[in-house]
This record gives sequence, structure tokens and C-alpha cells, in this order.
Amino acid sequence: MPQFHNHTRALMVRARPLRQAGATRYFTTEISWDGEEPLRRGDSCVVTVTVTDDEVGQYLGAGQRFTLWSGGEVGYGTISRKVYTEYSPS
Repeated sequence: MPQFHNHTRALMVRARPLRQAGATRYFTTEISWDGEEPLRRGDSCVVTVTVTDDEVGQYLGAGQRFTLWSGGEVGYGTISRKVYTEYSPS
């Protein structure tokens, strides 16, 4: 069973458009959480998902459901809030 370590970039977020019909998009991400234990399929955890993409505002917003993807669905969640910053991970 795959494990994902904190600050992983091995997962993508899959989401549908917020306000219009359209194709599902996959966004590259950095996913982090408070603990240092790796996540496994079926774990429950509050995570921070960092996405740097010009179109993210059309797909991800508070209340939006998303899927965590790594060649197949490995988890899912709901966005509780969205924070805009000028920071972009390198």
C-alpha cells in the first residue's frame, strides 16, 4: 500500500469546474499536514494543499469537493478555505 510523506508532491488534485460544465482538471500540488507520519489510503487527516496554477480559481473554492490522485484515486476531501499568497514553492 503506498504511503505519502509530509510535503509530498507525489499527489495531484482532481477537480471539476466551479460554475460551469467542463472537463475535469488535474493540478500538481504540494500536500502537507501537521504530523510527520505518512498518509496511507483510507487515513483521515486535515491537509494543506498548495496549488500554483493560473486557472485554479475556476476549479477550487471553499466547499468544493476534490479527489487526491496518484495514477488512480487515493483519497478525497472538501476545501474548507482558500488562501491567496504571493508565495510560490520552488
